[in-house]
Amino acid sequence: MSYGWTILNLFDVYYELNRGIFKLPIYMSPTKTDIDVRDIPWLKRLPETVICMRVGNPDDENSRF
Repeated sequence: MSYGWTILNLFDVYYELNRGIFKLPIYMSPTKTDIDVRDIPWLKRLPETVICMRVGNPDDENSRF
């Protein structure tokens, strides 16, 4: 049984890591692996539920803060 799912674009068009702080909404199951990004606004979100995370390279100066 799954609680929900989310999506994060980890890499840009040049295959560079998207670094920063992200607040990811959780969408209701089932997971849609073939979704078009234009359809994301139509997904049903779980109310008041998000995942907060920071992405960076270990050797990046900003990742130490």
